[in-house]
Amino acid sequence: MKVAIIGAGAMAGALAIHLHRSGNAVAICATKFDAQILEAIRRDRKHPTLGHWIPEGVDVHDDRHWSRGFRRADIAVLAVPSVGVLSSVTMALEHLGRHTVWAVATKGWVAGSGRPMSEFIEEVSPGHPVVMVVGPSLASEIAGGTPTALVCASKDPVAAAMVAAAITSGSLRGFVTDDIAGVEVAAAVKNVLAIAIGMCDGLEEVKGRSMTNTKGALFSRGLLEMGRLAESMGGRQETVLGFTGAGDLYLTVAGGRNGRFGRLVGTGLDPIKAFEQMGTTVEGFDNTREAVLLAKRHGIRLPVVEMTHSVLFGGADPEQAILELVLSALEPES
Repeated sequence: MKVAIIGAGAMAGALAIHLHRSGNAVAICATKFDAQILEAIRRDRKHPTLGHWIPEGVDVHDDRHWSRGFRRADIAVLAVPSVGVLSSVTMALEHLGRHTVWAVATKGWVAGSGRPMSEFIEEVSPGHPVVMVVGPSLASEIAGGTPTALVCASKDPVAAAMVAAAITSGSLRGFVTDDIAGVEVAAAVKNVLAIAIGMCDGLEEVKGRSMTNTKGALFSRGLLEMGRLAESMGGRQETVLGFTGAGDLYLTVAGGRNGRFGRLVGTGLDPIKAFEQMGTTVEGFDNTREAVLLAKRHGIRLPVVEMTHSVLFGGADPEQAILELVLSALEPES
């Protein structure tokens, strides 16, 4: 298949490497925000943040020449930060082929609206099925060939199967589901929960005592909250317990950017300064605001999410906020 990948970040690079390795014709269509990465790839073919070589067979285009990358593309992979979805999709519209299918690797909601990405993309590009591609997947491990499972979620079963077939090869397998609502909620909320659990890691550093019990409580209660929001938006509980929920949350806590960001906040660093220190996208930062917005919209309570919001945007002390959450008024576990 011919695949055009929008974006040149770590995940875009990893998918380009894997899809090329799997026998697909691949082109990277870099955005205006990828100038430094693009320059490095063109210089010596090594991706500067991913740390892997981009194969010579992968075409790389700047934002002036997307038409070349999209020519006869069967699949358009969206792999940009959530804040760049609107501009990237809008720019891609004029290049989509008649039968091009969207494969969206970006996690979260449309920035500032709480709107599902699939819904927005379907609206602006009618006739082009949208497949959300998510799951526990560190970009460096995809590029390195580590065994990985991803979920391809779509209302269109043919499109989902097509994308799953394109990515399934060697060390990576794509699973198909029609629960696009559940997958999108899980993919975003796990970022928020990873920040909360990461704050415990930071507190462990500064307090010199283990917080394993607390992390276990936040992990399990967070999954319940993820399930509440998923169901309120038409998703299914079993999706939350699968790759895109529990699986991706485990990965993000163990080795993802959101977990590392939470750790910095837990050490006492101001959230804005922690965000700046990361020097990379932290999707959970905006996801936290959007999850609170959606909870209010659907009339449900998400205490772990609300606690995270109070620290990131309300000036709450991480240690006190976590303590108050764990010792808050009794409620049924479910």
